[in-house]
Amino acid sequence: MNVVSPTHYTVHETDVALAGNWTVVALGPIDHGGVAGIRRALRTAMSIGPAARLGLLPDRTSRRWRYDPERLLRAVRQDSPITEDEYDSAMADVLSTHDQAEPISIVVRGDHVVFYMDHGIGDGQMIINISHTLADVTARHGIVPQWATAARTDRPLAVATLRCFGSDPRRLLRLLRSRLRPPARELDLRTKGAATVDGSTNRLVASPSITSSVCVVADAATIECTHELTRWRDAHRPGQSISILFFAALDAALRSQGVVVDDVAKVLFDVRRYLPAHLSTLANLSAGIDVALPDTTDTAMLSRRWKGIIDSGHPVANLVLVSLHSKLGRLRSSSTPETPPPASDTVRLALSDIGRHPRLNDIGFIGESTSAYRAMVAPASHGHVTLTTARLRNSIRVTASFHAEFVDADTIRRALRLACSTPIELLAPGSADSPESDRTPTIDSTV
Repeated sequence: MNVVSPTHYTVHETDVALAGNWTVVALGPIDHGGVAGIRRALRTAMSIGPAARLGLLPDRTSRRWRYDPERLLRAVRQDSPITEDEYDSAMADVLSTHDQAEPISIVVRGDHVVFYMDHGIGDGQMIINISHTLADVTARHGIVPQWATAARTDRPLAVATLRCFGSDPRRLLRLLRSRLRPPARELDLRTKGAATVDGSTNRLVASPSITSSVCVVADAATIECTHELTRWRDAHRPGQSISILFFAALDAALRSQGVVVDDVAKVLFDVRRYLPAHLSTLANLSAGIDVALPDTTDTAMLSRRWKGIIDSGHPVANLVLVSLHSKLGRLRSSSTPETPPPASDTVRLALSDIGRHPRLNDIGFIGESTSAYRAMVAPASHGHVTLTTARLRNSIRVTASFHAEFVDADTIRRALRLACSTPIELLAPGSADSPESDRTPTIDSTV
């Protein structure tokens, strides 16, 4: 009996809102099996149908999207081999030559792979899922990846909302009180015209077609430096996360290089934390929150802000608002596009932290010390520097994406090097208390 594959699939409103934005990833060296091997792995993942989301064609005008798995398979191509040192140019090439009709495109470059993903397909979790699948030998041999079959809920945002505010109605009251004076432009989210809501952080971004000036700079702390920061944290800032400490170091490093950083930063929060443990979703379920941070060196204050935002349910409310904006935008699709706000005189930071994600660290890299992973996320706006951080193989990695005509690339490069080499000195000048703290670790630009 022939099984007829569905031709359409109904996605979530958050997917519609965030379609058209992108991430470009470079990783390697990995055993990917070449173009044929990657196609076999993708075909295996898509064997369960459009619920795996691979093969969907994002459409900002409807929640009912076409499903065309063969188009994805055709979008896997071969190009000349590259090394990690050529990641920046390879990612720029993918971005400048990308066919908008391909929501996912994958280029094999020797032992390395560069791929583009439209954020309508999913958020950062889907980026990691695809990255893992590219090096998944079992998927090439017909075993469906676990991420594709994990327990899912049909209405993840509704479940998260009811679980968050239904379990404690006082949260809603506290949230309303905290939102009486929101940071400037926080609610200025648009889903049409010259700006859209970004796929990973719900932030205002330039039109996806305006990519010519997008620049990426990457760096990493060595394993020794990362361990040193962890030991210093345990001794001097117990209970605080490495992610928050490193973000504070990045902020301080940028300011030390003369970058006029705004006191409001946009921070990504994963709304999946509000779902029951047995439920998950492949849909977009990440919310970008504008956070007032007058003194990022006060990491205890940063920790309280993070915890307060999570405890109040603010990320859930933000994503509900994004969905509402998206739906209203589709209903008034014939109206005149809105004009984006003018660029700020200061540089705004946007933070997307992957943390120590188990699936990211489970990618089948060739060689323990040579693994490289770099993600270029669409800048939050022409006035933003978007920082993507992660812990890969016990090393902190960071990528900054921004518009080159607004921010100087060499300045950003120096700031990232400073944060990755001497984070403790940036957090508490003069507090380094070991001989290792006085030396600059070997430069490692792997991200």
